[in-house]
Amino acid sequence: MVGTPGNKAAKKNKQFAVAPAQVSLTHTSHLSHMALILGSANCVFEDKARALALFKPDYIFCTNDFGVDYPEAFDHWCTMHPDKLAGWVRARRKAGRPDAKQLWIPQHRNPPKELTGLVRQSPSRGGSSGLLCCMVVLKILNCRAVLAGVPMKVGNAHYNSPKPWTDAVHYISAWRQSQRELDGRIKSMSGWTKELLGEPTPGWLYGSK
Repeated sequence: MVGTPGNKAAKKNKQFAVAPAQVSLTHTSHLSHMALILGSANCVFEDKARALALFKPDYIFCTNDFGVDYPEAFDHWCTMHPDKLAGWVRARRKAGRPDAKQLWIPQHRNPPKELTGLVRQSPSRGGSSGLLCCMVVLKILNCRAVLAGVPMKVGNAHYNSPKPWTDAVHYISAWRQSQRELDGRIKSMSGWTKELLGEPTPGWLYGSK
């Protein structure tokens, strides 16, 4: 019936139609598939360039506000901050950039009302939005990934701010607790995560895991 609360909500959500069904989500093993996870550290552009010189990703992930500024189409947008997600979606559209195919938040958080029905929830261990991307890779897509711009070092600033990210120290424990799950499936281009997980090599990318 026109004018019912359900129809009003549907109309409101039309502006946020991010087409989540476009992404095929499966638990079938796809370990030959590779994702590139783009974080928000100031090394993301250099890391991304070096990663793309090594392999062509099957999926591209963006975290937080980097999903607003990434100029090309990408597949998965992950954040530990669902309260900011609707604003980021609006800002990306205002800039004339294509929608991400799927939005992700942690399973213990509620999606913003504007995005109800358009956001998927992933298992999460905390540890920053970069680690949330890893959980989607491991537990939903069942593939492998390379981190770019996710050094998890206090000395690194964000790509859009010169201020050092001092909160990094608070997330290290979650990464350590997840290390057994990450080992062999996730590599990193830089920083502390590179020390923890190793960097991608041709053997890992194309040969033995």
